[in-house]
Amino acid sequence: MRTKKSKINLVSQLAKTQHDLEEIQQQHNNTKEQLEELSSFQKNMTEAKLTTRLQAPRVQAQEKKNSHIPEKYQYIDSLNKKGMPPEEIASLLSISLAEAQQLVALTKIANKRAITSKEKI
Repeated sequence: MRTKKSKINLVSQLAKTQHDLEEIQQQHNNTKEQLEELSSFQKNMTEAKLTTRLQAPRVQAQEKKNSHIPEKYQYIDSLNKKGMPPEEIASLLSISLAEAQQLVALTKIANKRAITSKEKI
């Protein structure tokens, strides 16, 4: 009779141990999945940082390229800002009045774009 109780007790302990082992295995699987998700997320973040770092010089170069005003326009813009009318600019630079007027208008547009792009940053 003792051996029967002992066997029953052992079977009960074995069942409990087996149940505990299954729970531990489930926890292990959950932890493993979380680790894989975290690893994948970390890899994506690293790639995003690298992509951003690689794109930054290109974006900066484009901004410099777009914001650069040709020297001719800079002269005309400078003269216009000092109050010189297009007629005087035309005679000073030996260009036609129509060209001077057009260049004054273009420098105004370029200045507006430069201000707008700086405000966006």
